Amino acid sequence: PIELHHPRRHHVAMATDDCGVALVGGEHGEVVEIVQPDSADNWTSVAWSHAESVPVRNAGIHRLSDGRGFVVGGRNSDGQANLHTWLIDPRTESTRRGPTIPLAGGVIDPLLFQSVLGVVVAGGERWTREGPRPLYGACILQPDTGRAWRIPDGSTPGIRKVALDTGTGGLKLLGGYRFLSRTEARRLGTPTALVLSD
Repeated sequence: PIELHHPRRHHVAMATDDCGVALVGGEHGEVVEIVQPDSADNWTSVAWSHAESVPVRNAGIHRLSDGRGFVVGGRNSDGQANLHTWLIDPRTESTRRGPTIPLAGGVIDPLLFQSVLGVVVAGGERWTREGPRPLYGACILQPDTGRAWRIPDGSTPGIRKVALDTGTGGLKLLGGYRFLSRTEARRLGTPTALVLSD
């Protein structure tokens, strides 16, 4: 087994150019660390000591074409979804803030995809006092320019959806589930949790 510098749960991971894995965020894991093989093929963990922390859990991560990681959203230590993004660079062991997510309430566990315009944030969820709620809409983020804008999302709102590439430059979000408030469930005559089949 590989001994980590910090026990982690609800973190994100990304492959690095040197056959390692970057571990970001998670409970008790605000420091980025890289798990990689040494010259004798023994796996070790190296924590970044001088980089800005990334204090989130249940975020999303997307590997950019230049090998950097783009960390999006997640939950703060108080359990609330956040609107922050971070760029992590395994080559320089550095982190910096990226653009702000333009989705009200932030996003937890987002689906991230590269498009010609930037990184698409779709799916995911946000948290309220009544628990997880679906995200309404999607957005595109440009990590280096700091630009961010909302785009329409025509799918049925739900959490834990699966995304399929349409082959024509689009995405189709399928399935998932949705929690209803007690009032809405009574009005519809359904349970508070619905499984979606679109």
